[in-house]
Amino acid sequence: MDKLPRLRGDIQLVPVQVKDQILYLVQDPMELGDNQALLSPQVLPLLPLFDGVHRVKELKLMLTRLNDGELVSTEEALQVIRDLDGLFMLQSEQYLLRLAQIRSAFSVQAHRPAAHAGQAYPENAEELAVFIDGILAQASDSTASRQNPKVLVAPHIDPRTGAAVYAQAYASLPAEAPKRILLLGTGHRMDSGFLSASNKAYDTPFGRSPVDEQAVNKITQAAGAWSAEDDFAHRGEHSIEFQMLFLQRRWGCEVPIVPILLGSLREHLDKVSRPKDLAGLGPLIDSLAELAEDSFVVAGVDFSHVGPKFGHSKTATQMEEAFSAHDQALLDALCKGSIEDFWAESKRVTDEFNVCGQPVLALLLEAMPKLRGQVLDYRVHHEGPTRSAVSFAAVSLS
Repeated sequence: MDKLPRLRGDIQLVPVQVKDQILYLVQDPMELGDNQALLSPQVLPLLPLFDGVHRVKELKLMLTRLNDGELVSTEEALQVIRDLDGLFMLQSEQYLLRLAQIRSAFSVQAHRPAAHAGQAYPENAEELAVFIDGILAQASDSTASRQNPKVLVAPHIDPRTGAAVYAQAYASLPAEAPKRILLLGTGHRMDSGFLSASNKAYDTPFGRSPVDEQAVNKITQAAGAWSAEDDFAHRGEHSIEFQMLFLQRRWGCEVPIVPILLGSLREHLDKVSRPKDLAGLGPLIDSLAELAEDSFVVAGVDFSHVGPKFGHSKTATQMEEAFSAHDQALLDALCKGSIEDFWAESKRVTDEFNVCGQPVLALLLEAMPKLRGQVLDYRVHHEGPTRSAVSFAAVSLS
């Protein structure tokens, strides 16, 4: 081995307090390794070296520097690599083989099991009902929450963290169940294509919601070359799963859904003035528009992701004035139905603030240009140990 393998992009390192020190819990959405594994802070400076470019000798040098200049052997450096690979943190042969096995197993499943039950929310139906009802009870009485929206923008941050904003969003649901729910979520782990629509029924502890397979097939066909090769991105994704908890609690499990994940459009921001100008994307937008006519639409999105955890040199606190202004500009454009302003604002900052919901909201504005709405709530969650933050909002559109 000469070049160091790449670090997986979907691994999350969550700071946790253990006695008198901060350690980092390795969260693997694929659940390949030990999800109770803890890394010491001393490992963090090593991780940027695992980019497929740096070499073992550079890892040795970094280890020597961190070891107060005491020489580190090649074997010790290789052991670090083996340790990280044992946690499936690296894009190694071992990881790729296991990934192929999991992908194949998921492809033949008829339904998508709840991926986050027992972690982000209770896995028992009765306990989950109490959990969701407790969140909804936080909603304030307002004119906005008594409207009859056509489209709901809700967070996909952990429901425990974003409870107040989830409450404001889902308090505005109409009492009568719709014909169909079109669910648009952020595909955080899209490894191919831009769109991934799934034919799999979605499970939660409340039950199983059927999928409108005809609609899914039509959307996939319309996406053409923009479509992913399969629906594997849905396996561990939370952006739709968290919405299902509130939707099923309100309308039960009988309403058919159309679950769609969208990847990033960052590389296209400078190429066009709106998504519809991208070659081949027009048919998908038209298909979404047609489907939305007789569906209730939910967009499970968050806004800015800032701070060292997300690749910034500044802390979230230092960036807050700038990213909050950016979020507000996006929300203003969304509420007045202006895709031009929305895209121009994203282009202005070159998506510097990692707004993961940007593609979902951009296509929503293209497909439903007559939408108008108002922000029900907007908040920022600061993660102290990483000096990072995520912003999220609830918006009612009709």
